[in-house]
Amino acid sequence: MQISYLSPPFGPAVFYLKAVTPPEITVGDIFHSIWPFMALQVVALIMVGLDGDDGAGIDDTSEFLRRHRVSALKVFTPCPFPGTKYFKDLDEAGRLLTKDWSRYDYGSALIKPTHQTTEQMLADHAKLYREFYSLKSIAYRFSQPAGKAYLETFFWVITNLKFNRILAKQANMPTISG
Repeated sequence: MQISYLSPPFGPAVFYLKAVTPPEITVGDIFHSIWPFMALQVVALIMVGLDGDDGAGIDDTSEFLRRHRVSALKVFTPCPFPGTKYFKDLDEAGRLLTKDWSRYDYGSALIKPTHQTTEQMLADHAKLYREFYSLKSIAYRFSQPAGKAYLETFFWVITNLKFNRILAKQANMPTISG
């Protein structure tokens, strides 16, 4: 939502900025100046365990995220909300593992995947997080700040390191502190 206020073709925030800038600064100048900021706003949302997903592409997905220097990652497992057709279809097929609403968090095994076990689905979920937020991946993804946006890059590095520490506490993976 925030990016929509800055990016073409509309970008209403750009016009608000234009209203308070000197006359020699054009709308084009403002649009041009926000691109480095927007480049750092790439956040990937990945779903594992969907029908047809057998986990074979996890390594390719991980490499794609690293190579394209994505800033942040959120990995989901299927979460069929009650009252939806998806929930009804899975329930009728006997593929729901629980109807305990407190577990509907996008990271729990709530369904039986069609082409992998629930354990494999959760292992893929964890693997994407571990690889993406590894120190090696963080160093690579932020080694060349987009548009020399050093402050924004610093923010994203700190955010990534915090995720690295959280994951390390959960899985004993190496962190910046040990």
